Amino acid sequence: MSGAKVWKKDEYKLKALAKYKIQARVLSTYHYHFPEAGADISPVDLAVGWSIMSDQKVLDKILPCSFQNNRAWLIRICSPLNISIDTIMSSSAHMHIIPKDKNMKALIQKLRKGDLIEMSGYLVEVTSNKFAEP
Repeated sequence: MSGAKVWKKDEYKLKALAKYKIQARVLSTYHYHFPEAGADISPVDLAVGWSIMSDQKVLDKILPCSFQNNRAWLIRICSPLNISIDTIMSSSAHMHIIPKDKNMKALIQKLRKGDLIEMSGYLVEVTSNKFAEP
């Protein structure tokens, strides 16, 4: 992205790496409450899926064994599935959501597994001196 957009949010610097727009199904949500876990900048992680990863027959073989925590989405396949891991990975994403304002934060915190969403925004690089060693 030439001439990348850069902006500040509190003590964080955000640099746009790519613009995106997505229509997906929420596969899982994970909420953070403490600043040391990054909740002040990204209070919710979303695991989302599209294409094959929004098909309920596929999800029934994946979601019961998969889980989300500590800023990670771990996919486990519970029963035989004739879909490659590459297909699964190219049809899903784990997103650390940075809401643009309080209204967006409230909307994102209401999302639940199974919700269909449309989102647009930026993939960003986040930097901060907040957690730097003295």
